[in-house]
Amino acid sequence: MAGMKLREFLYVDVDRTRSLLAQMKGGVIQELRSETGTSIDRGASVKLFGVGGEGGYGRTSKREESRSMQDLIFAAFEEEADEGGFITDLDESFASSQPWESGAAQTSLEPGQLVRLTCEVQVLDGGLVRGTYLSLR
Repeated sequence: MAGMKLREFLYVDVDRTRSLLAQMKGGVIQELRSETGTSIDRGASVKLFGVGGEGGYGRTSKREESRSMQDLIFAAFEEEADEGGFITDLDESFASSQPWESGAAQTSLEPGQLVRLTCEVQVLDGGLVRGTYLSLR
């Protein structure tokens, strides 16, 4: 797990992401399963002058684990799209509101183009802010 890159996505279209990843990889894994088990067998035998008996004891336990690939679709897609050169990294000029307000940002991008903008983001819960503000009045 060392070196694992954790990501947070504000909005991603799951079906579109799955479709694009399937096109790049020739399909998408839906689920991973792993099974582990242990077995303990014990036995004893006693013979005295060629006559005797045997006894045995066995115990088995199994554990099955199933993992959904749903949440990994986005990370797998981003890695695959990066390797294929499908994602355009936007520079810091796109982090300012001015090019978006003027329309310059939109005209420099193609419809459907995959872009990545790395910047600080503040996400507010409108309902919480409104409720807090109204309760303070």
